[in-house]
Amino acid sequence: MERIGMTYSGEFEHPSLPENSPLRPHVLYRLQREQWEVEKPNH
Repeated sequence: MERIGMTYSGEFEHPSLPENSPLRPHVLYRLQREQWEVEKPNH
């Protein structure tokens, strides 16, 4: 994600998944609006 300009923001447990689910841990990345405006495709 860093390669495309996003920055690591933290980790969290997804509340809608069961406690013992291997899919429960999630990683959060963020992208500043200004960075998106600079790098977004012209579609």
